[in-house]
Amino acid sequence: MKFALTIKFSITALFCCNQGNKERPHRIISEVALFVLCCCLWWIGIGVLFSGTVSVVLFGFGGGVLVDKLGNVFTMLVGLLMIGASFLCVLLFPDRTPWLISLSMVLTFGGLAFVKTVVSTSVAGTLDSEESGSGMGFLNFACFLGEGIGVAAVGSLLTKPWLAFPLLPTVTVDAAFHYSNLMLIFIAALVMGTIGFLSCNKAAFRAALQYLS
Repeated sequence: MKFALTIKFSITALFCCNQGNKERPHRIISEVALFVLCCCLWWIGIGVLFSGTVSVVLFGFGGGVLVDKLGNVFTMLVGLLMIGASFLCVLLFPDRTPWLISLSMVLTFGGLAFVKTVVSTSVAGTLDSEESGSGMGFLNFACFLGEGIGVAAVGSLLTKPWLAFPLLPTVTVDAAFHYSNLMLIFIAALVMGTIGFLSCNKAAFRAALQYLS
């Protein structure tokens, strides 16, 4: 949370030093605050979000290789486990060092790369040649629609006061309660989705277990 306090202090200093006071000391403070704010925003983009973006590229290629060797079910389960591990990381330690958030971003985007590879392979394998264009187009539409609805739903949940309550002893900062408790909803949705996927692919799941054993 020191990182968030640094951003808050920089924005406050910029606001206070630009309220009509143009003296040199205030200009210097304003410029320093602006520099610190830019460094913080650069760290958010490069240190936290960029790692997740790179993981999509790397794990996307690895997901294709894994599908070819071990099948769709195994690759899907690996992706879901990675996403679940990232949710647990944010659930337990949302107010710790940003490196933990970077790690969770890598796991989240890497798991999503595996999941999307499996979904695209499964859809492409069930479509006839004359249906492939419309089928893959509808898949992209469904993915973008789900992403848009998901972002709107998460933004709405983050404004709900009933989520801001202490639940886990590892979370000690009030501002982190929202994010930690929101992960419980994500984990519940992930578990239900995993159960639904396995129930529809029982034979392939047994085959994957036999291959591993």
